[in-house]
Amino acid sequence: MAKHHHQILIIGGGMVGMTMAKAATDLGLTTAMLEPSPASITLAPEHDGRASAIAFATSRMLDALGVWKHVAHEASPIEDIMITDGKRRGMTSSMHIHFDHRDIGDTPLGHIVENRHMRMALQKALEDAGHLHVQDQLADLDLSGPEAKVTTKNGDLHFADLVIAADGHASPSRGQAGIVMDGHDYDQHALVFTVHLEHGHDQVAHEHFLEQGPLAVLPMTNSRANIVWTLNEQHARDLEELGHDFVSQELQEALGQTFGNITIETKIWRYPLRLRMARQYGKGNLLMIGDAAHAIHPIAGQGFNLGLRDVATLAELLQRQIKAGQQVAGRALLDDYDRWRRQDCMVLGAVTHGVNGLFSNDVAPVRMARDLGLGLVNRVKPLKQLFMRHAGGDMGDLPPLMRGQWIMPTQLTD
Repeated sequence: MAKHHHQILIIGGGMVGMTMAKAATDLGLTTAMLEPSPASITLAPEHDGRASAIAFATSRMLDALGVWKHVAHEASPIEDIMITDGKRRGMTSSMHIHFDHRDIGDTPLGHIVENRHMRMALQKALEDAGHLHVQDQLADLDLSGPEAKVTTKNGDLHFADLVIAADGHASPSRGQAGIVMDGHDYDQHALVFTVHLEHGHDQVAHEHFLEQGPLAVLPMTNSRANIVWTLNEQHARDLEELGHDFVSQELQEALGQTFGNITIETKIWRYPLRLRMARQYGKGNLLMIGDAAHAIHPIAGQGFNLGLRDVATLAELLQRQIKAGQQVAGRALLDDYDRWRRQDCMVLGAVTHGVNGLFSNDVAPVRMARDLGLGLVNRVKPLKQLFMRHAGGDMGDLPPLMRGQWIMPTQLTD
């Protein structure tokens, strides 16, 4: 049985956990990341078919951490966003909102990056930083002492001043800490896959609201798009079982000829959709980030951005602790983190839940009010600008890292 001591131990090596590892390592903290899967699996194309919408503020953060340079060539800019309300087939609808990036500046509204490419970029940044990846799995978590004690499946002991749970929506570490999640399971699943578009996409992201839920067409490189298609659970299961030909036919009918012929290029993944919020974001020497702390409907494409705001907030609080010569863990850190993150997560969770419910309801009075709202927003430029800045993550009480401001370890003692 080997024993190890760390200032920071991150449980979970997904994109949010890897970003946290890079930030903690930059701060000069002895950091290890516990992740059972080797990179050969997590970086494989078949591991994860999703792509992430990277908000403007998030790309600034990744640039400050030295990650963006490794993935910029794979990032497809979002210059415009088109939201349409159409219960009939095809992409034609008089009720729409057109968000044009030129209304708020010269930079794109965001980027679309395949998750596997983001993982590769984070892996490269961590290798450059000399980060320690422990290929093992949590077996037991003990928060009763002055240090957190983690026992792994291999029988090793890891002692840490602070354990950061980044182990996803099922989060074994959250479960062992006894932290309760509140939330709601949607009767919706998302089918996710990549397609080639005959007529391209002109760097426009489309969100087309259909009877069962939104159909998102997210612009990728080389005239490809990532499809996130929200459907009733049973319909999603049926389509998945029927296979590519049936999915392709229904997708073509739903989108019409806007993009010309659409060809599915990858396997089709299916993900259940849920809303989850932890009652507390930490306990003792444990803090949670990303899906371990919260999960929201993908309707606004903000899940990864929300997780990175967790990272940016925690990085700022850790930096303050270091500057003040204090221990990296403690009750004050937990309270400050919970206070800073809870409102943002609760508001975004409520908004995505409400919008999904609003656009999934085809009762005549609701539909009329919804269409009037779309028309109003589309005609009022200041209102559209406000929505775009919110979507870009460039408003509110942002941690410095989200503004592109980062301090290196050598500067902490200045």
